[in-house]
Amino acid sequence: MFFFDDPSISKKRIYKRCREKRFTLPRHFVCAFLRARDRKRFSHRVIAKAIRRSDETTVRNSIARAHELWGLQTFVRLAAISVVPTFQPASERNGAVIHIRSTDVQVFAIGMTNLENAMREMRGAA
Repeated sequence: MFFFDDPSISKKRIYKRCREKRFTLPRHFVCAFLRARDRKRFSHRVIAKAIRRSDETTVRNSIARAHELWGLQTFVRLAAISVVPTFQPASERNGAVIHIRSTDVQVFAIGMTNLENAMREMRGAA
């Protein structure tokens, strides 16, 4: 799934204070993804610092715009996939790191929990 046509998106582009779509859309995406990833760890203030902005309103507006463009469920799914562990720690016997594919059940469970939390927060904010 591709959201942008530009492979040269970088931190500099996210940090840049510009209102052109090629700068704002990736920034909106990053804000919404971080928020969906962990709502407690990535508060609006923390995300504002991460994208080098001084106020939380910018982040709130970015998240709202991203949800409008791509839908809340998109970010919840992406966040769920990214938090499910994919590697098993080295075993004591041979010290090898083993790749474990996340089961659909794990991804679905985390995604549903994230979605429920997001919907609860949205209802509370209204």
